[in-house]
Amino acid sequence: SLLVFGRDAADLRALTQLVDSAQIEAIGLILYYARLRFMDSENTVASTLDFIDRDLGRDGLECLSRALRGDLARPRRFEVAGVINRLPALRVHSDS
Repeated sequence: SLLVFGRDAADLRALTQLVDSAQIEAIGLILYYARLRFMDSENTVASTLDFIDRDLGRDGLECLSRALRGDLARPRRFEVAGVINRLPALRVHSDS
């Protein structure tokens, strides 16, 4: 499977724990949510995942969309990280 995010596509075939399209749909929304709120030069991937976990734990999947949706399944942070790592446009900067 592929997840298209903007102009990039992440190949998800190696992420065998992603078994439901509802998880992939949720990850797409999570990436958009994180991009708007947490993905900047100040946050690491790990801290971004922490913020996502915090918000999903507090507000549930409802925080990802203004529309009431029953077609999403919450993925684990490891699946979200796996998709982030497969995005070709991702640039990680070192502090050193």
